Amino acid sequence: TEVHATTRSEIIDLSGDIRTALEERTRQMMQAAAKVPASPREALARFRAGRAAEAATRQGLEPASTPAPSEDELRARDASAVRAELAGKGYTTVQTPKPGQPYPGTILLVTDFHVAQHAGRDWATLHDRRQLLRPYEVGESPRIQYGQDGQERVQTASVKRRGPGLG
Repeated sequence: TEVHATTRSEIIDLSGDIRTALEERTRQMMQAAAKVPASPREALARFRAGRAAEAATRQGLEPASTPAPSEDELRARDASAVRAELAGKGYTTVQTPKPGQPYPGTILLVTDFHVAQHAGRDWATLHDRRQLLRPYEVGESPRIQYGQDGQERVQTASVKRRGPGLG
């Protein structure tokens, strides 16, 4: 029957339109995530929304045409977002740790990729979580030190206390 064939072709076309719409939505979310967010929370929300759209696309349809950001790109975005949040809280210098030097201070912020630690007055140290021996929590006051291989080598007792916070 001709009516049945026409209806069937419309359903197929509609399915194609949904696929195209999902791919476009994913592309737009990835472009939005690539822009520097106003805050780390906004960056995390954009990241999660993009991942959710990708997962939905993979489950029901073909993979999105826009590739997901690499782990290195995600780490770089996270570091930028953490630096921006610290700057908003008055930290003028955010240093990268060096081997052999101890880094005491209160943990200010913990993300999936980084740990920010108060380093004095308006300074902070940004640690890569891959290099740490254990996970740290906001409010702890560890003394972190790295060996020549760039991995944390000294683990000392950590005290939870109220210190400079990010709100």
